[in-house]
Amino acid sequence: MITKITIRNFKKFEEVSFELSNPVVLIGPNNSGKTSILQAITLWEAGLKKWAGEKTGKGSKGGKQLGRPINRKDLISLPVPSAKLLWHNLSTHIVSKENGKQNTDYIFLDISVEGNDNGKGWIGAFEFYYANEESFYCRPLRKKEQNDERFGISNEAFKTKVAYLQPMSGLTSIEDRLTPGSIDRKIGEGKTADVIRNICYQLLHPERETDNVSDAMIKSRWSDIYTIVKDRFGAEIQEPSYFPDTGLLEMKYKENSILYDLSSAGRGMQQTLLLLCFLYANPGKVILMDEPDAHLEVLRQKEIYNLISDITRKLGSQLIIASHSEVVLDEAASSDDRVIAVIEQKAIHLNDKRIMREARKALTDIGWHKYYLAKLKKHCIYIEGTTDERNIKAFANLLGHPVKILLEEAFIDPVEGNLPGEAYQRFQSLKLIDPLLKGIALFDRLEKNIDPTAPLKVIQWEKREIENYFCSPEIFILWAERQGNELFSQNYPTVMNEVIKDVFPPLYLNNREDQWWDNERMSEWAERVFKEFFGRLKLPVTMSKGNFHELITLMKPEDVPAEISDKLNSLHDVLKE
Repeated sequence: MITKITIRNFKKFEEVSFELSNPVVLIGPNNSGKTSILQAITLWEAGLKKWAGEKTGKGSKGGKQLGRPINRKDLISLPVPSAKLLWHNLSTHIVSKENGKQNTDYIFLDISVEGNDNGKGWIGAFEFYYANEESFYCRPLRKKEQNDERFGISNEAFKTKVAYLQPMSGLTSIEDRLTPGSIDRKIGEGKTADVIRNICYQLLHPERETDNVSDAMIKSRWSDIYTIVKDRFGAEIQEPSYFPDTGLLEMKYKENSILYDLSSAGRGMQQTLLLLCFLYANPGKVILMDEPDAHLEVLRQKEIYNLISDITRKLGSQLIIASHSEVVLDEAASSDDRVIAVIEQKAIHLNDKRIMREARKALTDIGWHKYYLAKLKKHCIYIEGTTDERNIKAFANLLGHPVKILLEEAFIDPVEGNLPGEAYQRFQSLKLIDPLLKGIALFDRLEKNIDPTAPLKVIQWEKREIENYFCSPEIFILWAERQGNELFSQNYPTVMNEVIKDVFPPLYLNNREDQWWDNERMSEWAERVFKEFFGRLKLPVTMSKGNFHELITLMKPEDVPAEISDKLNSLHDVLKE
């Protein structure tokens, strides 16, 4: 089992190092480097295979052992049009001058892997150096930190085998029977759905020389897969059939006593079948999976994560997955599985032993994904509901406020119910782990004084709620006037005027300066207005609280109260750093 990996000068990473266990979840935003880490492990294995199998290049030159060539086309799990793309910032050499003489040295791409099998530790470290766009060299990494000029890799390292499954693509309606090597190439190219029937067929009819599987084992693993799919999807998968005349493989499943082609199954079932077959086809290996939760509904994401984790342990494999799923993150962290957040080309262990028991419990309650987001964004904003978030963003956009862009990328945590205590609790839990975390809460008017010693800065609207600043009879009428493309829309302003007169109390409607307009929940009054408006027109209600932010676009910037800008300034102060 791999226990630690160190990567230098590979793709996104100048240097990253972290410990692994079984299973491991790599979590992070798009383009953060999760897939690069999986690819680095496959590159390390390519070096391992080359060093174990290549017979040339065992000599040395200038006191350094010669490397062994690797062609970029041999990297079936790491396709690149140029070998140079493997290097961080595309930098393969460094040029320096000494005594007026120009020197050119290699920039080495290093991948060091440590492991432990049956209580015995091992290390396998390689350095790769560039030759040309088509090829590069690899050799064991010198232990420079120990001033050790010897080269060597533990014999135990050569026993490590890696299997990499990329995200599933669309399933084809027909599939040719392929050789094991062709299957590997397709998987490496990311065409996983092109070979799902082949993987199933290979489970039942193994062709690799290394496959030494008894008939009993073949039947057992197919029975496991059959049972799992039937229990979770109610479908009975049939053994794939090969037709030599056409070279095609067919695979069907039975549902309600009717036979269907596998291409008719839902994406979730196809994805699950692919994962299961891949796991059972690669026992005892380091299994790398990129987004195994793709195409699965939320409940199945948790279920499948636990399932593949259990199967890898059963098969003596190690599971390392990359995911975006909040469900998988929460499940892994709460189960004490290792979760590595890949943030800004750094690897952060989210659930290490340094996290106190109290903090771990709190984070499990509020969601580990929120800790991850807070760690990523370095702040947390609490507001009263997602509708408030839309309204705040609409005001920022209308005013052209500098917080506008920052809000689009901010970590905003809605606190339903306008409860400062809930925001305090969530923020304190996060601060236990990241003391430098910044935060602010913006709520409806609380009708009470805010504790100045509270762990989180809280600001509140002077009026009852944010809707009080834009939900007004004038805006409703303007909205009705703007509905210009609807049939009979010329009647909209007339109908809206009548509704306003019938819904709002005349005492306050005739006195727009009355405090009533500040103290009422104007969102509720607005909902009444639009419900009555659409009812009189015998139309479905298309304007509800969730899209009241559209009304803000009808305001003129000069008519927006100064308080709105003040609140946006407070949010900007938290987000700008």
